[in-house]
Amino acid sequence: MHKKLISVMFLVPVVFFVLGSVQAFGCSPKVQAYERPQNLTKDGSAGWQELLKGNKRFVSGEKVTRDWAGLKKHHKTGQWPFVSIVSCSDSRVSPDVIFDQGIGDVFIVRTAGNTVADLALGSLEFSVNVLATPLIVILGHEGCGAVYATVDHLEGVLKLPEGYEPDKLLSVVGEIVPAAKKAMVTGKTGVELREYTTELNTMFVAQEMLRDASGVKNAVVRGDVIVVGAKVMFDGTVVKLYEVSNENIDQFMEKTGCAAGVE
Repeated sequence: MHKKLISVMFLVPVVFFVLGSVQAFGCSPKVQAYERPQNLTKDGSAGWQELLKGNKRFVSGEKVTRDWAGLKKHHKTGQWPFVSIVSCSDSRVSPDVIFDQGIGDVFIVRTAGNTVADLALGSLEFSVNVLATPLIVILGHEGCGAVYATVDHLEGVLKLPEGYEPDKLLSVVGEIVPAAKKAMVTGKTGVELREYTTELNTMFVAQEMLRDASGVKNAVVRGDVIVVGAKVMFDGTVVKLYEVSNENIDQFMEKTGCAAGVE
């Protein structure tokens, strides 16, 4: 027993020496870099599942390893994103981080309140018709400052920094007003009202996009693109709210909202 103990005590430092030498000379085991599935640029549903897998990794803190140098070199010749995401500008909800994606994976349009005006719609038409992304995600989030400010404005309780006179900010509020008005008639109040407005806003934004961007709508009608509405919660989890495809686009556009004339 005594001899075995001496042997173990002798081997421990030897093992640490060997491991240290391997790392010092750059011989550490190579970690396999993550490679995204090949079908994502052709299948919007597969792309959504890939985003959900990435979000699960983000929430658990187990993000994949990527060959960033290789990705930068690969994308010198072009980009092949598999999804276009309309996201809020909020610094806490960066889509490529929340969905654990890499260079060239996600085409992002970011505005306060994840709203879409002409510049945003033009960007989405480019992503669908030139980059051929088969999936568009309208991504709202819990605690959205733009949505909360819009509801506060309609309730007459909006407080702004002293001396600040809003100018272009009002255009952001104006985009969210239809959803806020629709939410307010339900009788909801407080945080519940504001969060419901956030969810309605993602639907109104999708309707506005399909109403005003023919390049996007036609792609959905052809079956080339699906649209998913989703919401990021405070814990980072993404919740799906709806999906629009060529099979239900007419019913979706008939729902009371921006496309139905609520302004």
